[in-house]
Parts: sequence; structure tokens; C-alpha cells
Amino acid sequence: MGKRRKSRESALQNLYSWDLIGETPTDLFYFSDKIPGSNHVFEGWRTYAQKLFEGVVEHRDYLDELISKYSKHWRLDRMATVDRCILRQAVYELLHCPDVPKAVVINEAVEIAKMYGESDSPIFINGNLDQICKKEIAS
Repeated sequence: MGKRRKSRESALQNLYSWDLIGETPTDLFYFSDKIPGSNHVFEGWRTYAQKLFEGVVEHRDYLDELISKYSKHWRLDRMATVDRCILRQAVYELLHCPDVPKAVVINEAVEIAKMYGESDSPIFINGNLDQICKKEIAS
């Protein structure tokens, strides 16, 4: 598992908790230094995880506006919580992390959706991110 993948997964887990229970972000922000099921300490990923988490929290209204605009027949409040959080995080990364190629952001979101979402989550995530990229994100 790469450092950025670990960062994305950790940020997602905190966003999911934050979305569900509505606590302030500082009450939830905790990242383990160990890879689950391993004694190996993962260095250098915490900063990126925190950037993603705090960025989504700060820009949530705008992210939700974009996601709502392109998710056909799905209101934000009807989406699965994990899908909504993956979309927010990926759209934030597309808009605010220009050093990461768009294809990488989308692929990572789809892979994370395969791990944490329902069976149709990867298709849903990919379709929405593709539309947002094509119509909202500068090439």
C-alpha cells in the first residue's frame, strides 16, 4: 500500500465518522501510525491525510454543490455515506492537489470504493468523477 493510498483511506475513515455523527473535526481526527494487521510503522502519510480531511471539511458546501450537479437522479442525502465521502474527497483532491494527475485521483477513488463501498459503488464513483472532470476541472 502506498503512502497516498494510506492517506486517502485514513482521511476517508475520519470523513465517514464526521459525516455520520456530526462531531467537530478536531474531536475525530486520529490516525494510527501502523498499517492494520502489521507491526510496520508507516511514515510520511499523516500530513496528506490531514490535508484531505481538513480540505473536505473546509470546502464541503462547494464540493457538495458540484457532486449534486453531476450525480444524476441521486440527491446527496440519498447516497450511501461512504460514496458521498469518497466523492467529496476525490473532488477536493482534483480541485486542490494539482500535483496529482486526475486519472490517479479517479483510479484511487474507484479502488477505495471497491474496498469500502457496495458492489455498484465503483461504477457510481467513476461516472460522477468523470463528469465532474470533463465539465468542471481544467485540463
